Amino acid sequence: MTTIIFIAVLIAITYALSSTPQTKKKKKTASFGGRQKRWSSSARPALPVDKGQMLRCHNCGAFFPESRAIRSQVHDLELHFCSQNCKAHFKVQ
Repeated sequence: MTTIIFIAVLIAITYALSSTPQTKKKKKTASFGGRQKRWSSSARPALPVDKGQMLRCHNCGAFFPESRAIRSQVHDLELHFCSQNCKAHFKVQ
């Protein structure tokens, strides 16, 4: 009986030691006017948003900003593609 209790205590101690965090990750900091600001992992600075018109690729159907469009003239129509690959694989019907 004491052997079972001893093994249970060893298992509990091993589990407690293995479940504690070994190291803490440093949070990113940025300096704004001499002050330090900490960003948590969920509150990162926002990336700039492209507010241009969205177009649809005539080959694959993906939406992309107008500023990244690859244009092509086919039968007096201006077609928009998301990449050179889509433009090359587009089949005129």
